[in-house]
Amino acid sequence: MKIKHTYELKKVVNQYLDIRVEDTLVLDNMITINEIGKDIFDFLKEEHSEDEVVSYILSNYEVTEEKAREDVHEFIEKLIQKGIVEC
Repeated sequence: MKIKHTYELKKVVNQYLDIRVEDTLVLDNMITINEIGKDIFDFLKEEHSEDEVVSYILSNYEVTEEKAREDVHEFIEKLIQKGIVEC
């Protein structure tokens, strides 16, 4: 999966918003994310599996594999529901 080319991140205060960069702004598809979410978003600009995302998080953050898998899965599901990633 990877982020659709029509989305990019914009930093607002201490949060990041993913913004659909087309003629029409679809607010229903907008989400706010933290720094780790931003790292995952940036990582998914290229094609990666969920397992690769988990490995990326484990190599860059101090977190258990169980917690990383749980959080990555939840985040990716949110991106899929909002139509932000291509599977």
